[in-house]
Amino acid sequence: MDSQPFESLLDAARAGGEWAWSRLYQQFSPPLLGYLYQQGAKDPEDLLGELWLDVARKIHDFAGDESGFRSWMFVIAHHRLVDEWRRLKRRPSMAMPPEELPSQNTESAEQEVMSGLAHSGFLALLDPLTDDQRTVILLRFGADLALKDVAQAMGKSDGAVRVLQHRAITELRKNHPQRVTKKPAGTVTAA
Repeated sequence: MDSQPFESLLDAARAGGEWAWSRLYQQFSPPLLGYLYQQGAKDPEDLLGELWLDVARKIHDFAGDESGFRSWMFVIAHHRLVDEWRRLKRRPSMAMPPEELPSQNTESAEQEVMSGLAHSGFLALLDPLTDDQRTVILLRFGADLALKDVAQAMGKSDGAVRVLQHRAITELRKNHPQRVTKKPAGTVTAA
């Protein structure tokens, strides 16, 4: 992050520095919002706002480096998604007729990115996966989280996440052998 060491930035945010919060938001919001969109959040921007409120409340409890902070934020994002899914199961919403929907003349930058991903076929690659497999792939390779961080976010063991990842990659290779390749370090890319 610029030339500012992350620890100094975190200390400034804890002290209430608006410039520090602004930098944190600029750095971490795009990948978090992308994750929320990819997971099918009903209102990703609203969840992102709730996530930042959680971060503001709990930032004094956080201990770690920049990578740990990133992981911590994705854990919070995943928990927010799970909360939303539970809430929606309890209270199904009625769909609004198209003529009553507010018109949106412009897309946000995040919506444009997600539309681009959808048109490029990236999101279609994930269609055959189970919800847990999709979550593992998005957190491991989209959010670049370590296996242990994905396990923590999902409330699963490292071994269970490893199995989900393996099955997801196997499924992706089976359905899209020409588009999914394996790199030597064990990462997956879409061609």
